Amino acid sequence: MWSSLMFLATVAVDAGPAAPLSGAVAPATPETFDLTRLDDPGAWHAQSRVLVEGPDACIEVRGQVRLQFTLYSAGSIWGAGGRQDIVAQGRFEGRLDHGTWTRLDTTWAPTPAGAEITLEVGRFRPIVGKLPAREDREAAAAAFREDLEERFSEDELRIEEEGPDSDDGSFAVAKDEHGLHLFFDGGSNEALGMLDEIIEDIEPDGTSTYVTWDDATRVVELTEAVPLDGKESLSIMVHFPEGEDPTRLDATFPKRLRFSEDGMRVNVRDAQLHLRSKTTDLGIVPGVEGMSAVVGFLGFTLGVDQRVAYQQVRACPAGG
Repeated sequence: MWSSLMFLATVAVDAGPAAPLSGAVAPATPETFDLTRLDDPGAWHAQSRVLVEGPDACIEVRGQVRLQFTLYSAGSIWGAGGRQDIVAQGRFEGRLDHGTWTRLDTTWAPTPAGAEITLEVGRFRPIVGKLPAREDREAAAAAFREDLEERFSEDELRIEEEGPDSDDGSFAVAKDEHGLHLFFDGGSNEALGMLDEIIEDIEPDGTSTYVTWDDATRVVELTEAVPLDGKESLSIMVHFPEGEDPTRLDATFPKRLRFSEDGMRVNVRDAQLHLRSKTTDLGIVPGVEGMSAVVGFLGFTLGVDQRVAYQQVRACPAGG
């Protein structure tokens, strides 16, 4: 689950030529909100799903992605601790067809020559929508492993996390005479959206949902609590300005979270996911998203920060 735990930009809609959108919410009206609309939390929850699934339509998108890994080193009697940031940036384009990414292509900026730390990314994983499940899990894991074994010796490979039973993609760290190398592929073995997969991994006995109306801001707020243990929970909040379309989702984990995966102890701090969407003629479309966490495992402490800006959105061409 840890690799699933990882923003402000212009969004455009293109039903033909790209055109900028205004981020302004319609002005509040003096009418009193009908509080009986809050009696059915399930209806609000169902309406909020468009934020994580995308519109009930086929759209083509273009945008930018920034993925940052931060390696933290502990201090000792020999010196102070420190941090090293490794950043990958790129442009992407893809097709989101009724909630499933049928195409997602990313062009990553080249690593600067002479860099002591490099980051290679296969495909990143958006919060919005779901990536199709891999057709052959074992083949994907074998290809990742074989590529590393061709490039590095057994002693040079420090971490290698992949396998046919992993739903979190692949991750590896290697060190040779040229420096430190990080490899990441955010692909999944299940056709699940990121937030849904996190909740499935938690395996809660149930969740609690309630809805409130804030008269000062004229926003309906849906709050869903997903219990993690007997004391703490994952909190998911969704905003509906004027009680209309949802435009904002914030998922926040407890400050510290500990669990075991495949016999490995994992510590997670400050994990959070955020989505901002826009209402357009195409429906509710993604605008910006971000996720971040600090993860400790196998003696490493690693920060992950992913930010995605959907800068152009248009309807899929007829018959395309």
